[in-house]
Amino acid sequence: MFNTLFYQPVFEVFKFIYYHLAFENLGLSVIFLTILVKMVLFPFFYKSIRTQILMGKLQPLIVKIQKDFKDDPKKQTELMFDLYRKYKINPILHFILLLLQFPIFIALYRVSAGGVTFFHNSIFLGFIDLKKPSLFLAVLTGLFQYTQGVLAAPVSKKSKDNHLIKQGRQQKINNMTNIGFALFSFFILLKLNAAIGLYWSTMVLTQILQEMYIRNKLKGLKIEIKEEEKKLVTDVKKQEAAKTNNKENNSI
Repeated sequence: MFNTLFYQPVFEVFKFIYYHLAFENLGLSVIFLTILVKMVLFPFFYKSIRTQILMGKLQPLIVKIQKDFKDDPKKQTELMFDLYRKYKINPILHFILLLLQFPIFIALYRVSAGGVTFFHNSIFLGFIDLKKPSLFLAVLTGLFQYTQGVLAAPVSKKSKDNHLIKQGRQQKINNMTNIGFALFSFFILLKLNAAIGLYWSTMVLTQILQEMYIRNKLKGLKIEIKEEEKKLVTDVKKQEAAKTNNKENNSI
């Protein structure tokens, strides 16, 4: 079923690119196919980054809700969902994107690996044999992987009570995680053929460029936290007054 739904269609597109667009160059075919898939998934990625940015900007208000209603989980959840609904935020969008990408990227991975044996011209840029591991691509991918992790990491901000929302400890954890992923990609690509390294580096670089574009486009996105806090207090008072009136009416 996986071959029918994912692998075979991706491989047919790969062959078309190889023979008609990439001058029968295996390396260019891997690059073009990877970029094509990332462009198809761009609308989902855009929404995911937008959600991350909004969540970062709303973090002080989220912290306030969690602090003010720590003894009322039901109210806390209600206010959080109201906030998400107002700004059209889907907190699980990132995980949905991962689930959507996973089978496609597995198919891409298999196509990149299989293309080495299916097509004969495996030399790329005159010095990279795509049938063998490449130290150059392993290092390049590791650097791209680290850069992407740094770009995606949330920036620390100060809340109203002067506490860091993202503590230095969390930043250290994020940094170690980024280094870990970079080293993981480096060492694993030392064991795999360079076609996989080319696919991996192209995928991460494309994602970096897409994320930079999205963040630059949305950098003017502003949320007036103080105004939102006033609205929050007003809404809560209205809801509490309505509940009080209902109880009095029921008692009468």
